Amino acid sequence: MSTYKLPDQAMEAGEAVAATPEQVTAEDLAARAAANAELVRRAHAAFKANDQATIAEIFAEDIEWIVTGHSQTATVDQGMAEVGQSFLKIIEMTGGTYNAVGTDYLGGANTAIARAHVTATREGKGTLDVEEVVVFDVRDGKLARAVHIPFDQDAWDDFFA
Repeated sequence: MSTYKLPDQAMEAGEAVAATPEQVTAEDLAARAAANAELVRRAHAAFKANDQATIAEIFAEDIEWIVTGHSQTATVDQGMAEVGQSFLKIIEMTGGTYNAVGTDYLGGANTAIARAHVTATREGKGTLDVEEVVVFDVRDGKLARAVHIPFDQDAWDDFFA
């Protein structure tokens, strides 16, 4: 019996990707989950510090970033340039008060999740105070796709309307 490889490892080796869950060892999953949790923790820290070198290292250049909802921030961005513009828009809209404090970083075999408590103020809109998660797909050791989901979508949409 051959050793199971995680999907991206198998594809890199030109091998079939299909495997049954019992072929994946707990150690493989635990190691991958821990690495992906650390990846998203580093990404959050890099954004907070405006560490462009680490951001470039961690995020796939062709990342897809989705912000749910119907506000001015709702978007499907393609690539780091568009993602950066969307982040600048949020900073400008909140006069630099937007603050996402990471509370949990979780990893899976090909997924990472950041949970944060977000606060911001905006003239004429008051204060935003919500929990959020950003769910990431991990590809080749980089964050390749992100879906941003506030726990209170209506509050987010009203604040950024």
